[in-house]
Amino acid sequence: MRVAIYARVSTDGQTVENQLTDLKRHCDLKGWSNQTLFIDEGISGAKTSRPQFDKMMDACRAGQFDVVMVWRFDRASRSTKHLLTLLDDLKSMGIDFVSHRESIDTSTAAGKLMFTMVSAFAQFERDIISDRTKAGMERLKREGKKVGRDRQFDHGRVVELKKQGLKTYEIARRLGISESHCRKIMRAA
Repeated sequence: MRVAIYARVSTDGQTVENQLTDLKRHCDLKGWSNQTLFIDEGISGAKTSRPQFDKMMDACRAGQFDVVMVWRFDRASRSTKHLLTLLDDLKSMGIDFVSHRESIDTSTAAGKLMFTMVSAFAQFERDIISDRTKAGMERLKREGKKVGRDRQFDHGRVVELKKQGLKTYEIARRLGISESHCRKIMRAA
């Protein structure tokens, strides 16, 4: 087995040694001797880009690993949503995921069952949110309130304000549109 071990600590004063000791011991028990370490130190898990994590995922996409192993879920993911996306990505690449402290190992039947259950609950949560959103939009329609974006918009006004020297965020705020929509209009003009 080709194993990618990912360890992370949030501050420079912390160390990954406890994580690595447990993860290497786990690999030894499994007989997984081909290990590559990816370590982010002083990097918050809330950051969307973590250098070593990104490097590991690139290597996974290139087919270099069979297993990704972490000490705990929170070392790899920022949130449940991010964790599920990560697990789905790894699954689509044919890569198993092991979280040592939570005893999740998708290379085992029990680990696959746990992953399936977590995924089912996440899908259930997404469906509930979608149902609530639809119900809220229906209520607003019944009350005669506008739902969604205004499809008719004077694009010339954006260009005119830009010529007057206003910054994109100022134009967007003044006209009640997003900055990205404002930039899109300016590019088209």
